[in-house]
Amino acid sequence: MPVVLLALMLVAVPGAVSAQTVAAWFSKASNSAAYATISAETKAMAQQFQALGLSDSILTARLEEAYRKHVTPEILLASLKTDTQRAVQLSSMLRESGLFPSDKKTATSTIEQMLIFMRAGLTEAEMRGALRAGLAKSGKSAKSVSRALAALAAIAAADAQSVMTEQDRLNLASELISSSLSENQFGSMVAAKKASQSFENRASEASAKSSENAKSGTTGSGQAEEGHSESGHGNASGAAEGAQGPQGTSNGQGGQSAGSHNKK
Repeated sequence: MPVVLLALMLVAVPGAVSAQTVAAWFSKASNSAAYATISAETKAMAQQFQALGLSDSILTARLEEAYRKHVTPEILLASLKTDTQRAVQLSSMLRESGLFPSDKKTATSTIEQMLIFMRAGLTEAEMRGALRAGLAKSGKSAKSVSRALAALAAIAAADAQSVMTEQDRLNLASELISSSLSENQFGSMVAAKKASQSFENRASEASAKSSENAKSGTTGSGQAEEGHSESGHGNASGAAEGAQGPQGTSNGQGGQSAGSHNKK
């Protein structure tokens, strides 16, 4: 997953985001020509980021990526709006917990990492749960955020969301953060947990399939027996009718003969 690899790079190198601003990006003729129709709205979103105490370089990074991949303006604008809405929510989450970094560069890097995790499939609830666990472990400090992000990165990198429920991931993140493990040990723990969960899921599916097959076999057998019984009944009835038919005919003929004899 490229998005997860980028997430890990950002975790390893805090603040590794473009220093270019949205206004400067659109000042280039080629960029402006490609996305002139969304320039005004994107610049307005950049102001929202600045009001949050964040650099709008988060947006320029998305603009650069979209330009390289020839993403249409409409699709890009929708993506930028989603990022902006999430950035507002995540910033509020960090401020409420007293964990919003005072350094603008660090705050920007933190929000960008969390945005990447959400694009990878993790949820806002997982972000909130990880921060809560970090706060319980290390108090209102940079270490709280660091452990929370490391746990989320390990879960996203392992693609744990493909085999684990949101609640399972929340529990796992909390377990990692509150443990005595160092952050670079989180990955191996998540990989082991994912493998275990995957095995349990396969075993459960196999058991369900086996049960269905057994049920299907029983039903088929019952239908066959019923069909055999009905067939037997039909044969018996036919035999009885066949026996009665000739007998009735014989009796009738006998009666007719007797009647003729009496008349004489």
